[in-house]
Amino acid sequence: MDVERFAFYQLGECLGRAMECADFPMLVKILGSLGLGDLQIDWKNNRPVFRLSVYGKPRAASGTVSCFFQAGFLAGCLQNFWREQVKIVETKCLSLGDSCCEFSVIIDSAQPRSAFCPLAPGGVVGQVDKLAIHSFLDLQKQWLQARSVRGTAEVGQAKKAEKNNSSSPLFTLEDLKGISQSMVDLKQMAARAARSDFTVLIQGESGTGKELLAQAIHHMSRRAQGPWISLNCAAVPENLWEAEFFGFEEGSFTGAKKGGNPGKIELAHGGTLFLDEIGDMPLAMQAKLLRVLQYGEVQKLGSVRRWAADVRLIAASNKNLTRLVEEGAFREDLYYRLNVIRLEIPPLRERPEDIPVLALHILAKLSGKYPESSKNITPTALERLQQYVWPGNVRELENIMERAFSLIDGALIDLEDLLVFLPGNLTSPAGQAGGSLKDSLAGIERELILEAIEAAAGNRTQAARILGLSRSTLHVKLKRHNIVGRDEP
Repeated sequence: MDVERFAFYQLGECLGRAMECADFPMLVKILGSLGLGDLQIDWKNNRPVFRLSVYGKPRAASGTVSCFFQAGFLAGCLQNFWREQVKIVETKCLSLGDSCCEFSVIIDSAQPRSAFCPLAPGGVVGQVDKLAIHSFLDLQKQWLQARSVRGTAEVGQAKKAEKNNSSSPLFTLEDLKGISQSMVDLKQMAARAARSDFTVLIQGESGTGKELLAQAIHHMSRRAQGPWISLNCAAVPENLWEAEFFGFEEGSFTGAKKGGNPGKIELAHGGTLFLDEIGDMPLAMQAKLLRVLQYGEVQKLGSVRRWAADVRLIAASNKNLTRLVEEGAFREDLYYRLNVIRLEIPPLRERPEDIPVLALHILAKLSGKYPESSKNITPTALERLQQYVWPGNVRELENIMERAFSLIDGALIDLEDLLVFLPGNLTSPAGQAGGSLKDSLAGIERELILEAIEAAAGNRTQAARILGLSRSTLHVKLKRHNIVGRDEP
């Protein structure tokens, strides 16, 4: 079972157990009342087979089943009146052309069949919010739509690193988790970007996954069999830039390596060169990079020969390059060369619907690596995670989930367990003092605008520049937040 299917299955199983289902008639009633579908139950060799006509069935990606949330929900309900824990698998799928979705029970050969006989009726149906059920079904549907957005140039296994120290990409587009509309749109744009060799500029805050997206584009492109070379521009000393980027010949400077050394462009020949944090590249080096992009020629240090470089460039930055251009810290002509295809990864706070999917994915990945410590998380804890603004984005979420996974005893991470590891401003629910998550984010935005106006001494043009907004956008936000005050002369 892949990570996403596992995540939705676990979520459904958790909610199914909360229903306190007592018998099969109650199971049929529960699925119908929650809008999960019409359930029919047949018995084959003392084993039940469930046939579910699913309401509003989403179209699955080719060759896959799609009712993993429903399968988990069935398993959770059955565990309430069977003696043993069970697992459910989907053997037929409406999305794949079958007349209905069919689910079977996985039975351990050592387990007695009597364990699968229902107990006497009893118990009361648990209270589960229908809106929560439909919300998770919508997430499943959106994820299926996002999963279908794949490049046509998929290349199977990543090839081994070449002797020239080039490395293979580790990530594909499916590793960029998110079912929000903004992420679906981003993946569609990335798939289109992979069809050509035009330069790509990826912008986004730290921790959003810029290099992951860049590797996915390379993986889908016609250069997928070529080298993948990455360079963090913020980590290169200024006096070593040319040697690192262009390479050098033997004897070109004191201490030069015997036999010379290839530069990053030479190593990336025939493949992709990824320049991370390009906003930190020195101006002098920017001019030389511009020439490479314009003429496609490279000259090593200490060499008199130029050679043609066949490299596709992908650049990324967490800085506002437009503002750097205005401040004279980044070349305008290079900016236009880089900004042919622009992809912007939205921060996690702008797509809270992605947080449960990411959290469950991280837990599933950790559980796969450490099966003896496998863990799940409650819907209440997931809801609290959605109330935080995540300034560190996905990297911060991953940090929190890893800490909880390693330090919490037991197989279930609950809200009380999670609060121990969360930042202080997440220990009380968003909305307790000010309403919904939307209201909380609006309050944060208002405070940031007020701080920018104060820093700009009331000059709204300067305040807009500080915030990385146009003046017209700032004016709209000022009206929305009812902020009045002295304008610039």
